[in-house]
Amino acid sequence: MIEERGALIAGDTLSDVLIPLLDLNETADPIGDYLAALRLVEDAADDIDVLIPGHGSIGGPDQIHARLEQDRAYLHALRDAQVVSDQRVGPSATYDWLPGVHERQLQNLARRRERDRTPRIEIVSRDTCFGSNTRSLSADGRPYLARKARP
Repeated sequence: MIEERGALIAGDTLSDVLIPLLDLNETADPIGDYLAALRLVEDAADDIDVLIPGHGSIGGPDQIHARLEQDRAYLHALRDAQVVSDQRVGPSATYDWLPGVHERQLQNLARRRERDRTPRIEIVSRDTCFGSNTRSLSADGRPYLARKARP
């Protein structure tokens, strides 16, 4: 934000043509993180006279809250696995590749939800049966260490 000018240079957020692009690989809660960032912008919204997104049109003070709500509605629909009603990914989308990005985000989030609900399966060899640590695998085969109580 350039405070003396009341300008927010928003990068890839608050665009009227792009949906929120989530970091689905490096963060535990990509939707929560994005919503937190939107709250920070909202806290400063009264001091913003001009919104300059990295993509799309420049907006005035009246556009800031509208774009915050548009991004928030998109994120809530993704989080809740609901149908997204957003012109940015509909038939009139500015970028023809954006609906594909939306679909990939939906698929990745569905996989994450499924993975997070997957029960852990413990695999114990005879050699480690009485050790303090046992090697365990999640149902998808990823190893993790679990503490085993001594008999």
